Amino acid sequence: MLSKLRHHRSLKELSKNQRIFFRVNEPHKDGTSHTHILLFIPKNRIQRIKTAFNRLFDNKANDIQNAKAYVMKYINKTLPLSKKENLTKKERYLNAWYSKHRINRFNSSRTLAPINLYRLLYKRFSLYELTNLVDKNILQIYTLADNTQKIM
Repeated sequence: MLSKLRHHRSLKELSKNQRIFFRVNEPHKDGTSHTHILLFIPKNRIQRIKTAFNRLFDNKANDIQNAKAYVMKYINKTLPLSKKENLTKKERYLNAWYSKHRINRFNSSRTLAPINLYRLLYKRFSLYELTNLVDKNILQIYTLADNTQKIM
């Protein structure tokens, strides 16, 4: 389904750097895989992509929401399971499900701007603009020696 949307003219007409996405896969209770996708696209293209999405997919089973936090919740819920030491029975089952079905937990397009940088500067730059600034070495990023999580 994602391939259908990615190959649709509404996204194909954008440059590769303008098609930024994060994708999280997880199972329904019956084991069927479903996907949460977060797209970062130019504002002037949103309606065109929504129209394509609604034309390509069944609206009863799929929907579009303007919710970064919604998808980030699934990213944060899914990724730690691969690193955690003491897993619950449910978490061990989930790890086995991903492995057995060869399903990637998380995928993203190629973006050079770290998401934590975008979170700090989203009011000033789009993710596309930040990617270009980082790629061209225009943006200088400084951190404190004792707290590398805080960007100056």
